[in-house]
Amino acid sequence: MNSPEIKHQELRECDGCGKGKRYFTRKHRGMLFCATCYKRLFKRMKCPQCGSQGRIYSKDENAVCIRCERDKPCVRCGKSSYEIGKLTPYGPACNSCSVHFREEKKCERCGAFSKRLSRYPKYGINESICPKCANAIRGNCESCRRNRILEISDDGKKLCSKCRDQGNISCPSCGKKYPAGYGNRCEDCYYRNLLSRKTAINLEAIESEEIKSLLSHYSTWLVREYKAKKASYVINRHFKFFAEVDSKWGHLPDYKDLLHYFSAEGLRHFRTVIRFLSETNQIEVNESMKNTDSEWRRIESIVQEFERTTPEGRIIKEYSVRLRELLEQNSIKINTVRVYLRAAANLIHSSKSVPPAQTDVDQYILSAPGQKASLNKFISYLNETHGSDRLFSPNAPKTAKQHSKRMEKKLIRLLEDAGNEASYSNPEILAAALGYYHGLKITSTVADQLTTSDTDGGIIVMINNREYWLPQVDLRFLGLDP
Repeated sequence: MNSPEIKHQELRECDGCGKGKRYFTRKHRGMLFCATCYKRLFKRMKCPQCGSQGRIYSKDENAVCIRCERDKPCVRCGKSSYEIGKLTPYGPACNSCSVHFREEKKCERCGAFSKRLSRYPKYGINESICPKCANAIRGNCESCRRNRILEISDDGKKLCSKCRDQGNISCPSCGKKYPAGYGNRCEDCYYRNLLSRKTAINLEAIESEEIKSLLSHYSTWLVREYKAKKASYVINRHFKFFAEVDSKWGHLPDYKDLLHYFSAEGLRHFRTVIRFLSETNQIEVNESMKNTDSEWRRIESIVQEFERTTPEGRIIKEYSVRLRELLEQNSIKINTVRVYLRAAANLIHSSKSVPPAQTDVDQYILSAPGQKASLNKFISYLNETHGSDRLFSPNAPKTAKQHSKRMEKKLIRLLEDAGNEASYSNPEILAAALGYYHGLKITSTVADQLTTSDTDGGIIVMINNREYWLPQVDLRFLGLDP
């Protein structure tokens, strides 16, 4: 039986005889053959692939009958069940992939080149236009919300042809009315069916009957909790929890084992599953245990900020062991362990020497005054185990008033000793003045590195991008005779 004629708008040469034709009888691997050449070149013979009789191109040793030519997976996407969109020189392509084998042509409306030119004579568009130009007549249907070519209905709404002609129809599954343009069933039934299929696929991957029953029950609970649409979206993501439990235990363990395996942070990714297990009395969530697990993992992450073979790493590791001993003695709480360790790690990060020197401690407290109390234990630990020089605890002065009084006495003594040569260029005088006027606790070594600038009636000292004003050096500011 002859193949149906293939019509071309433009005149094209036959690949068999070279004559210009508009109609062709057979297309083979990108070549077109007229009726005469088809009879001459396509001989009826036994197909080497399927064994049936058919017309086969005689000039191609590997040629097969047209049925075998079409009965191949899509040459681009590999799909085996599809409607043929194009027979390419490389094999058949499905409708979706066929566009990639088309020749780019010029859009007759905007002039852009595209492989997706189409005509829409139903809507008065007889020219070949690109998708961008076609979008002018497309949009979201106001009824079914599908992106379609829209038409204006009698009541002025922009609807797709199905919604305009058929309106609302009854769902064959539940009987509920829904817009005809939506599809073969209503939205809720579509997503319920999708959830059911996804759940069935996931159940095949589970070996334990207990976990299978749990997953099936969870799928039903999820529909009641979030409706079918959202449930169908999240079921595959939540399935990872059931797969892990099935692989690790083969049954649902208690909350302690789940917490130890997944961690509190890991279980947060499955909070909906945990809520389901809790509400159905499958497990009992222990908030205290969860908080403790989180704190331990934060503590461990602080320790891991340093390489264990370095001096810094050994100090932090040993200090964490000391804090753990205090925790076991109920002297401190676990969140206090984390706060103390964080302060110690920050001090070491900012220090120029290991273990930190007094200047490192002073400089750090200057930048983070809120860490004073948290550093006391660490400084005591360094003095006891690592320090060759005794470090001064930043929280030693009991009140700011005591510190200010002490700095006042020191400043008076330094000014009296210096006499007329007294100035803020002397780091001891600068450190004492900052302590007296602003309550800052810094050493003369740190003060010697500070940036100062003259201003009316005094100087400005820059410390961590903050300005501190000090009056000019004059004994009269302290109530003393010059």
